[in-house]
Amino acid sequence: METFLLRIDELRDPNKKTKLIEEIYNNGEGFDKEEGGTRTRVNCLFRIIEAGRVIEVLDVAVASVRLSKDFPDAAYQAEDLLMRIKSGEFVIPD
Repeated sequence: METFLLRIDELRDPNKKTKLIEEIYNNGEGFDKEEGGTRTRVNCLFRIIEAGRVIEVLDVAVASVRLSKDFPDAAYQAEDLLMRIKSGEFVIPD
C-alpha cells in the first residue's frame, strides 16, 4: 500500500500505470500467472486509494487472523503503515 501511495502520480497517468503494472508483474515471484491478474490487483488498490478508504483497508488487514498467519510480513507492513498514518508520520497524498 505504501509503495502505491508514494507512486500515486504514476497510477493516475494511464501510460505510467501500464509501465508500473509491467514492472510489478516482471519483478514478481510468479504470484500472478498473467499480467492481467497484476493489472486487476493494481486497479483495485488504486480504487481503494481514490475512494479514501486506505485507513479502513489497513484496519481490516491488521485485524485479519488469516493475513497474520499466512502472510506475516504483509500484516506487519499494514500495521506499521497504519500506525505511521495515525501518528502523522506518513501523510496520505491527495
